[in-house]
Amino acid sequence: MRRTLPALIITSALLAGCQQEKKDLLALPKAYDPAGTDLTFNKKNLEAFNLMSKDARRDHVKQLKTTPGSFTGQAIFQSGNGLAPTVEDSQYGAYELFAHVPDPVLYEITFEYQVFTTPELGKPLAPNFPIAFRGTLVDLDFTDETKPRKLTLRVKADHVETITDKTPAGPPGRWRRRCSRWRSCCTGRSCPLSRPRPKAAPPCSIPSARPSPGASSSSASS
Repeated sequence: MRRTLPALIITSALLAGCQQEKKDLLALPKAYDPAGTDLTFNKKNLEAFNLMSKDARRDHVKQLKTTPGSFTGQAIFQSGNGLAPTVEDSQYGAYELFAHVPDPVLYEITFEYQVFTTPELGKPLAPNFPIAFRGTLVDLDFTDETKPRKLTLRVKADHVETITDKTPAGPPGRWRRRCSRWRSCCTGRSCPLSRPRPKAAPPCSIPSARPSPGASSSSASS
């Protein structure tokens, strides 16, 4: 019995460690925060939109639709597929993504996304992983007459990325907007323009070693 007890304690510790490791692997990255990140419909902006009159909402949605690249969002990617040229929605992109925000951003309000983009950006995405995207709003439907309330959004995105533990906090595509001429921004490496430049060396304060004209003439006469 004395030998069995330490073995049970060790086994319990190992199982607890495995469960903690599994929990850590399933945890979402810190950069995924649809409520707190500076997005088009984070908690603060959604609360303001919820308090608007119907006319004010209509004007706000119209402004988002007519301002290219003004929409930013985060969601959990579900699935994607290509769109044939004969499909009406293919005018927004040759590939469509379906994503959602299952946890309410404000009150009980959740999000459902249909994101149009290119196959190059859409095909590498893995289901059940968080994504961030930037683009232009195509359409918005706010079901607020019955509960639970829900936002259904259609977005044409020119920037889509998977959110990982290495993703910096903030709205998506900020490096691309900052310096679109650098390819490294599109490959996930840090922006060259964001690296601190070396400070210029201070002016030299050591007096010149060359003799003055007067000194050279006096030495020549001597």
